[in-house]
Amino acid sequence: MGLLLIFESLHDGKLKWEDTVTTSEYAASMGGSQVFLEVNETMSVKDMIKSICIASANDAMVAMSEKVGGSVDGFVEMMNEKAKTLKLSNTHFANPTGLHDPDHYSCAKDMAIIARA
Repeated sequence: MGLLLIFESLHDGKLKWEDTVTTSEYAASMGGSQVFLEVNETMSVKDMIKSICIASANDAMVAMSEKVGGSVDGFVEMMNEKAKTLKLSNTHFANPTGLHDPDHYSCAKDMAIIARA
């Protein structure tokens, strides 16, 4: 869902491939899969997307969430709004990374709908 929102921002012209994204302290602190971004490190949107797609980089996803949504919470709200728009019946997002949270869930059917979108 996060990538869908990022690509929609690119399509709508709200974001450009060459825009720079600055890594916040929160983004740099992500665990799990990451590309080990440092606080205040900048990277292009294009390279952030590569990091997300290739390395499943939680740090890059959080940095992009902050860029697109204004904050992680704002981005998660966008994710859940998009889920409603797509009429997903068994999905709720609690974070942009997919790291474990009991309030973060989906099902195969809803994931297929997201992939189709």
